[in-house]
Amino acid sequence: MLGRVQEAPLSVEYLEFVNLTTSRDAHLNWQVSVNIANPGNSTLILEKVLVNSMEVSEYSAESPSEIVATLTTDFAEETDLESGEMRSITIWVGGQFGFFNSGSVLDIKFESSAGNEFVKTLILP
Repeated sequence: MLGRVQEAPLSVEYLEFVNLTTSRDAHLNWQVSVNIANPGNSTLILEKVLVNSMEVSEYSAESPSEIVATLTTDFAEETDLESGEMRSITIWVGGQFGFFNSGSVLDIKFESSAGNEFVKTLILP
């Protein structure tokens, strides 16, 4: 008699972009607010945040207090996003960064520890 083999559910990483909004702050930097969710069945470990394939220069950053020439985020490196969890993240694109102007297309990308990439495109106002 053969025994029944039960397979464990496949663990697949998912990241859902729930909402993205973009505005200019008082110092003329762009502030990109990103709401992400993990609808998958396993913890997602996010390692990197990139804007148009350029990694942000500072993680766990605070809002800039002047016009800057950097890409920063309040998101911490190697952050766990549990199954079912939603989180708000802010990315600041410096007003003097040099590559972006009003109307520029931004690809916001999150890279996971498993090597998966999750990308959402937006246009600066």
